[in-house]
Amino acid sequence: MRDLPRAIAISCTIVVIIYFFTIVSFHTTLSVSEVLGSEAVAVTFSNRLYGSMAWIMALFVACSTFGGVNGTLLTASRLFMVGGREGQMPALLTCIHVDRATPVPSVIALTLLCLLYLTSR
Repeated sequence: MRDLPRAIAISCTIVVIIYFFTIVSFHTTLSVSEVLGSEAVAVTFSNRLYGSMAWIMALFVACSTFGGVNGTLLTASRLFMVGGREGQMPALLTCIHVDRATPVPSVIALTLLCLLYLTSR
């Protein structure tokens, strides 16, 4: 029980440090007018710093976004599972994979809902 709070504290500290150094690097490389006038500071930063390799910033942003969506999908699917257990959602969502201990029907249902939301306006 002591590992989870420790993991949360360490990961939050690491994220804050990374964001701090990211902001410091943006402001030491770009002028204030460039930061204020840019629609995407990371793109302006990478154009200035990497030149022809500026496309790598878009790759890093895509990987970060994919990781965030992955974590959200797996976390929110557990909420669907608990909703099914409490009778607030279909009972099918309470099924758990035998070997992996993951709520597969909840993950599939949430994925389908997310895809539906993406296609709507």
